[in-house]
Amino acid sequence: MNRFYTMKNIIVYYFAFMSTFSFAGGFIFPNVEYSYARLYLFNTQPPTEEYFYDFDIYKDGKYANSKIGNGWEVSDQLVQKMNGIFRLGVDAMVMGLSSCYIPRHGIIFFDYVGKPIASFSACFECERIAFWSSIPLAPFKTKYNEKSAKLAEKQFDDLIVLLESNRIPVFKMEPEYSQFADDDSLYSCDGEIIFDYKEDTDFTKGKFKTADVQAWVLKNSNFYLKESIDTFYRKPNQDGVNTPYTKLSAKGGTEFGFWPIIEGLLIAANINNSSIVLPNGVSVGMSLQQVQASMGVYDGIAYPSSIIAVYPHLSIRYFIERRTLVRIELVFS
Repeated sequence: MNRFYTMKNIIVYYFAFMSTFSFAGGFIFPNVEYSYARLYLFNTQPPTEEYFYDFDIYKDGKYANSKIGNGWEVSDQLVQKMNGIFRLGVDAMVMGLSSCYIPRHGIIFFDYVGKPIASFSACFECERIAFWSSIPLAPFKTKYNEKSAKLAEKQFDDLIVLLESNRIPVFKMEPEYSQFADDDSLYSCDGEIIFDYKEDTDFTKGKFKTADVQAWVLKNSNFYLKESIDTFYRKPNQDGVNTPYTKLSAKGGTEFGFWPIIEGLLIAANINNSSIVLPNGVSVGMSLQQVQASMGVYDGIAYPSSIIAVYPHLSIRYFIERRTLVRIELVFS
């Protein structure tokens, strides 16, 4: 009985020790099994009136609006070396060594069906990082000493060396990222591809009311659609007429139109915010590669700036910039 009690205590102390060690002295990320990972640049442009900087490359279902490109493949070796840098602790890195935070690099970890399950974002200018996981992480310490700060400085330097050794650019100023994105062929796209489908899906059949569309907004986002009444011009005959319709809209240009005015159905939409996820799983911020995968199509080595999918009752147009989905247009018939 005493021997069992002693062994039980040993097991309890062992797991308590390992739990402390794995977080404080041997941080490993991600903390969830993943299939593959890709690294992206974001916040490569100055903020606008509509959008401020993104703080996470991906978090709680939302891609960074500023995320660009198909990204670089992140090898298991790179993740292992990154965790070699993290093993001494990341608390000071998470708290940051300065008061600013404008991350430019982000890694998204995907599961076997291509769903994001964890992410890592880094700002090397301000020396601060952020983690997100579908399995919550233990809280980080909110204070650190001078010794921890010096260690964190070296960790940031080591991270930069690691990325640059894998041909991933790390610059000192925002204009350099913008210029890189403009000049590098990795982000070029041109032309248009049209796909014609003979049958509708549940999504493309339409018949969405305002409440249905409101449900497309991620619940944990700070994005809201405001309902109002507007008019559009049409010519049912020789005389034009201004026809009222119900509108859901948000700052930045996202709009949904419903007609007729009473119990109206969705007839058209313009979406440019990643807080909205369509029933087909597509959202602004996805890479061109992800959009094509969602459609189950591949049209060879092509990087269009526009993809149109035509269904019997819906036309979807995806607008691509820097090989990233920046706007979605829906027109129901």
